Amino acid sequence: YPIKAQGSFVIGLSADMSSASSASGLAIQRGLEMALEDINATGGLLGRPVLLNIRDHRGNPSRGKADIKYFANSDNVIAIFGGLHTPVALAQLQQIHHFKIPFLIPWAAGTPLVKNGYQPNFVFRMSVNDSEAGPFLIAQARQRGFKKIGLLLEKTSWGRSNEKAMQAASSTKNISIVKIEHFHWGTDNFAFALDRLVSANVEAIIFVGNALEGAAVVKQLASMSLKRPIPILSHWGITGGNFYDLAHIDLKKVDLEFLQTFSFIDSINKPTVQNFVNRFIHRYQDVQTVRQIKSPVGTAHAYDLMRYFAKTVNRIGTTDPYKLV
Repeated sequence: YPIKAQGSFVIGLSADMSSASSASGLAIQRGLEMALEDINATGGLLGRPVLLNIRDHRGNPSRGKADIKYFANSDNVIAIFGGLHTPVALAQLQQIHHFKIPFLIPWAAGTPLVKNGYQPNFVFRMSVNDSEAGPFLIAQARQRGFKKIGLLLEKTSWGRSNEKAMQAASSTKNISIVKIEHFHWGTDNFAFALDRLVSANVEAIIFVGNALEGAAVVKQLASMSLKRPIPILSHWGITGGNFYDLAHIDLKKVDLEFLQTFSFIDSINKPTVQNFVNRFIHRYQDVQTVRQIKSPVGTAHAYDLMRYFAKTVNRIGTTDPYKLV
C-alpha cells in the first residue's frame, strides 16, 4: 500500500499476507512493527523515523519479483524483508542484486539464499540454514533410535536443499534413507505417498513442507491402520500457517515433533521476553496470552534482525548498501 515517506526511511516487507502461509507474514510484520516502535522511540535511523511498507506475494515467485521492483522504485526504501518461502526468495535474488538493496531474511531457510554466488552479496539472514536444519533432523531421528527413515519433501528448491543436506548427514549418523517421496504445493491427498513409505518399512518420516500440506499428512497418517505408529519429524514450515487449527484433533493420534529456533513460551521467565510479550499483548488485541502468539519464530527473528540492522546503520553512519555488506 502507498505510504508517505517524505523525511523518513522505509523498510519493505514482501511476504505471504493472505494465502496458506499468511500467519508467517503477519508474524514477521508484527516483529517489524515492534522493532520499529523501539527504534523510532530512540531516535530512529540516523535521526530519521522509519516506516514499514508491506506487499503481499501470496507465496508466488512472480509476485515476489514484482515486489522487489516496486520497492526499488519507491522513495527512501533502504532494505527489504523477505518471508517464509524459500522458492519466492530465490526468485527475488536477481533483482535484489540488480537494484543493490539489502535483503533481510527472518525465516526462509534455503541454503542457496545466502550462499548464492553474488559478489557483493546483499543478503542477510537471521534464521536456521537448511545445511544445519537437515543434519539436525537426522540427528533427532538418530537420537530416538531410528535407523531407517523416509523423507516426505515438497518438490521445490526448499525441499531439494533439505534433501541434499539430509543425504549427506545420514551417512555420518548410521541412518539409511530408504524412501523419498516428493509432493507439490497444495497437495491434499498423501495416501499413496504414505503407503509407499509404510511399505518401505520406514521407522520415522522427516517432513519438509508447509502448514496446509502438513495438516493433510497428519490427517492421513492418523486415519491409517498401522501395525506400529510412524513418528513424524518436521521442519518448521508447518508453524507458518493454520496447521494446528486444521490438525489438532488428529494430532492426538500422531507422534509429531518439529524444529523451532525460538519459543516465547519456553523463554517467558526472561525479563526481556516477558516485557516483549506484555507489549505484544497490549498492542495486538487478538492475542491475550503468550500461547496465542502464532508463528513465533517469524516475530522473534524479524524483531531481532530489524534491531541488528538499525544498530549497524547507526554505528557506521550510513544506509549505503556497499558499506553494509
